[in-house]
Amino acid sequence: MDNKNIFIEIALTILFLAVLSPAILQATDENLKDNSFLKGKDIFLKECSACHGIDGKGLEGVARNLTIWGSEDGVIDTIANGSKGLKYTIKEMPSNMASDKNLQAVAAYMAKDISSIKTTSNENLIAQGKESWGICASCHGDDGKGMGEIAPDLTLYGNFEFVVDVLNRGKEGHIGDMPSFKETLSDEEKIVVGKYVISLSKDD
Repeated sequence: MDNKNIFIEIALTILFLAVLSPAILQATDENLKDNSFLKGKDIFLKECSACHGIDGKGLEGVARNLTIWGSEDGVIDTIANGSKGLKYTIKEMPSNMASDKNLQAVAAYMAKDISSIKTTSNENLIAQGKESWGICASCHGDDGKGMGEIAPDLTLYGNFEFVVDVLNRGKEGHIGDMPSFKETLSDEEKIVVGKYVISLSKDD
């Protein structure tokens, strides 16, 4: 084989690899995501489904419905019904913290401007919600970060890190006690479970 043919063969090989590499990387990426998702789901089914159900909706009021948790609907539900046993200095958030008039507005502001959700179905209510945020800021701070150990960091709400925090702390809820998984699960396991739980409230 002469030098010209060798050069052409090398050039074609490089071109082939250049075209194929992104597809290989994407496939590898997708496999990693799938494996992580399946691992999170498997741990959830073993450790969490006894109370939260295999679909995450909560068994007969035994535990919170996780299919809305981490979403704007979850914010509305928490403001309306409160949250108990948070394992922070402020151990309980009372129900009905906002009037019916302001409930969706506060949720819209938190979802879009405070939390990790970064979107809302009520854009027109954000300004009103910001004006009413003071009732939440008294515990969570103006920036929603919880003022240290006073209350949960709401900037993480909608992100797997919020779930990991709950897994580490445990929770004494209105409808049952959730143990801490700090020593039960590894850091990696808590992360994949957190990502799986957050996925339950996503349409996609």
